[in-house]
Amino acid sequence: MPYAEVNNAKIYYEVEGSGEPLLLIHGVRGSIRNWEYVRPFITEHFQTIFADLRGHGQSSELSEVTKVDTFALDHFELLKHLEIGQCHVAGHSLGGFIAQQMALDAPSRLKSLILIDTAPTTDVEGAHAQIKIAQLAYGLSPEEAVEKSLEFVYYNPQKIRETPGMIDLLVFLQRDAQQLANSHGYAMGAAASFNIQDRVKEIKLPTLVTIAAQDDTFPVKWGDFYQEHLSNVDVQIIDESNHAIQFEQPKALVQTIVDFVNML
Repeated sequence: MPYAEVNNAKIYYEVEGSGEPLLLIHGVRGSIRNWEYVRPFITEHFQTIFADLRGHGQSSELSEVTKVDTFALDHFELLKHLEIGQCHVAGHSLGGFIAQQMALDAPSRLKSLILIDTAPTTDVEGAHAQIKIAQLAYGLSPEEAVEKSLEFVYYNPQKIRETPGMIDLLVFLQRDAQQLANSHGYAMGAAASFNIQDRVKEIKLPTLVTIAAQDDTFPVKWGDFYQEHLSNVDVQIIDESNHAIQFEQPKALVQTIVDFVNML
């Protein structure tokens, strides 16, 4: 199994596809399996690097308070391990925080920045949405937690139920989240302390901001924020999805990324 020893942690990763390199960074309480429905489409266009954040999936657990900077350094070290000097970097939710930190720390290492359902910080509205999800799942089995949260977490719960393998995947991710609850708690703490609103204008890279139209955690107002503060930005709104856009609209998400990169 492919692991990289980086920054005092073991990071599990997979690489698939050919073309320009693209690093995909998942969000809190997830793993590389969050990209399962995106993967068949994205790997047709890019040499795609999937990695579990430390404290997630098959990477080393988190045992102490950390910051987004640590996750960013992990990914820079992973790219060094893979001998990739420069690549496109895409991040969802907390992954978007990490991607932005990478863009601030070492912009020359990025070809472009792709932000998916994220923001420069977590505001009260977004925090309440995530707290509600956690409360819905509290004390339930993975199967019960997934079923109870469907109506709140997804724009079209019936579509989720009817997508082959989707419920099984969500149950797997929920079970993983319960087993790694302490590590994920530290990661959520890192997300809660992240705020680069005053630094966003420093990002000069070509940037794609993709936001789900019905996202409760990072609503479309953040698209307006990026439009105002970034000098080289393309903001795209994808309809019929809540925060889990990679599950609800994987094809639309990939096409948006492909179109953006092709215009660079």
